[in-house]
Amino acid sequence: MEEADIPRVKSLADAIHTNYPEDEAIFAEKQRLYPEGCFSLISDNELVGYIISHPWRLGETPAINKFLNRLPEKPDTLYWHDIALSPKVRARGAVQEGVSLVLAHARAASFASVSGTAVSGTAIFWKRQGFSFLSETAHDLPSYGKEARLMVLFLPKK
Repeated sequence: MEEADIPRVKSLADAIHTNYPEDEAIFAEKQRLYPEGCFSLISDNELVGYIISHPWRLGETPAINKFLNRLPEKPDTLYWHDIALSPKVRARGAVQEGVSLVLAHARAASFASVSGTAVSGTAIFWKRQGFSFLSETAHDLPSYGKEARLMVLFLPKK
């Protein structure tokens, strides 16, 4: 993902994540703090998907639409902040490719795990990708709602 992609990322996010709005500056900060974890999917000069991930601490959930300010000094997980795809590419298997991309990056960067917050009934999808619930009960995670579930996939040690 390039800095120039951020306005299109914001536009796609607004169309897909209507219950979880974020300011353009939030996307820009994450891209600036950890560009190697941010990816754009471009088709015919149109941004049709994106992934934003960054180092974090397992068990903690960064609030939506809040600045991180900095990355943690001793992160132990790669946190997927957002994976969004337009409807026109979802059926092509792009989401599995995106998850594979995040996992490959996490392994190459020697993270012990990949984690993220499942919202809006997406926990089933994440379980199919090999993720499990960090806790068996739903939590009212900051800005994610009462049914949000923190999920994790522990990566094998090298």
